[in-house]
Amino acid sequence: GNGMWKTATLDNIPSMAAVPFTTMETIYHGLNDKAPVGGINTSVGGKKMSDFTGPCEYSANGGDLYISRVKPITNVAVKGHFWYQGTSDATTGDFVDRFEALVGSYRTAWNNADMPFIMVQNTQSAATVPDWYASLDADGNPTKSVTYDCTLVRFRQFNAFKLMKNNGVSMVVTVDTNTHIDELKSIENKDAQDPLHTWNKKPIGQRLGNTALNEVYGKYEIKHLSPYPVKATVYGN
Repeated sequence: GNGMWKTATLDNIPSMAAVPFTTMETIYHGLNDKAPVGGINTSVGGKKMSDFTGPCEYSANGGDLYISRVKPITNVAVKGHFWYQGTSDATTGDFVDRFEALVGSYRTAWNNADMPFIMVQNTQSAATVPDWYASLDADGNPTKSVTYDCTLVRFRQFNAFKLMKNNGVSMVVTVDTNTHIDELKSIENKDAQDPLHTWNKKPIGQRLGNTALNEVYGKYEIKHLSPYPVKATVYGN
């Protein structure tokens, strides 16, 4: 639409999600505060990769959110993309193929076959929380609970990363960031452990920013890689 760039001031910051803001802040400081760094947030919660994917096998005419939120900005020169999503595709058997299609459609749209793509691996394994999409009682509270298990999607995200890590795709690990910070719990999950929206968001943005600084901006002195397993051996049971 008729959007405009906003400077990061105390008045404007609350309208930007915490992870994207911290990511941009990290990049800005990593470039010695010498150049403005802009970010465009196109996120919508609870959607699938196909909703954000341009024309391809999984989205013949482009997903609805690609058409409304991504396609209009493909004329903007961007350095790369951050992708923080996955739970809605947790049961998708062809997760890796769909992720490849997503990345490919963005690179095609920007006419950049090497455009960096940095994804966030989901946080904790499982938690049961109130189901706000189910029926509500007279007081407006959920009558049911739902259990989210991110183990499978995290495994599939790791497989996607392994397949594409030599092709401009990076992955940020977040499994250790869901620390209980009582005063910062999100209002809608104040009484539950939230499996999707970690309360400790700053490290996620810092890791995304540091990954971009190292792999996109060439600040190789900045350490950014998280450890990941290379082998597992079972003894006995």
